Amino acid sequence: MNKKDMGQAWFYQLDPNDDLSGSVAINDGYCSSPHDWPSLAIEYGYASTPAEYYSNLHELTFKAAQKFASELTKTPDRQISHAIRTVDDYSRIENELSTRLSEWIGDYVGISQDIPSSLAILSNQYENHNLTEHIFSLHDQLISISSKREQLVSFIESEMPNIAPNLEQMAGPLLAARLISLAGGLEKLAKKPSGTLQVLGAENALFAHLRGHATSPKHGVIYTHEHISKSPLHLRGNLARAFSGKLSIAARIDYYSGNLNPELHSDLLKKIDEIKSRGVRK
Repeated sequence: MNKKDMGQAWFYQLDPNDDLSGSVAINDGYCSSPHDWPSLAIEYGYASTPAEYYSNLHELTFKAAQKFASELTKTPDRQISHAIRTVDDYSRIENELSTRLSEWIGDYVGISQDIPSSLAILSNQYENHNLTEHIFSLHDQLISISSKREQLVSFIESEMPNIAPNLEQMAGPLLAARLISLAGGLEKLAKKPSGTLQVLGAENALFAHLRGHATSPKHGVIYTHEHISKSPLHLRGNLARAFSGKLSIAARIDYYSGNLNPELHSDLLKKIDEIKSRGVRK
């Protein structure tokens, strides 16, 4: 085998004990035609037997896959997906514990009082009660969860203009982050048709429709945006289609170029105004 062809071998000029360089060679390697690599590895001195060659190849391939997976999970859009999901988890837990706290306090002071006033009454009238410590502890945990949720929201608001500037400008940071999370990443969101983006977050309703048990959903999580939620019911379908169409374009621009295009947002606002003016009922 000539030196040019040998240069295509992933083990060329590679120390068998250098796992890091080996995994990089596996990941970056390319060959235009097949060869008897085990025999060549023995001839070159990289391995002494075919079994040793395949053992090294297996080990380095596994490490290359680990390295690729590790890099994939550390991408900014992946991290922002974790952040928005944690915000939603915090909100759910906060609502559940707040309800539990209100019911617990209500057993002592009634349900007509707000929580701060109820806690003041509880502190004065049941100071030595053995359960008040747990009630106040639950209240402190609620304050802590609320604070952590707000900190995460601030983090998302500060990071989204860097991750997806067009999507963030059009949808707002939290909705933009939620769309990326639901799609499984910015790349996957950019490759989805606008019709799919339109119903992200409404999968249960969509599956019910496909089974013939419900009407087709007009929108998913994008409903939370004021363009749709604060608009008349009879316009929401058209508005959702227009909104998702522009969001789909924004996601593609963000993924493939990352440059802010203010005209895209202006076009959306014009389209929204047009639909609303057309749909005014007299």
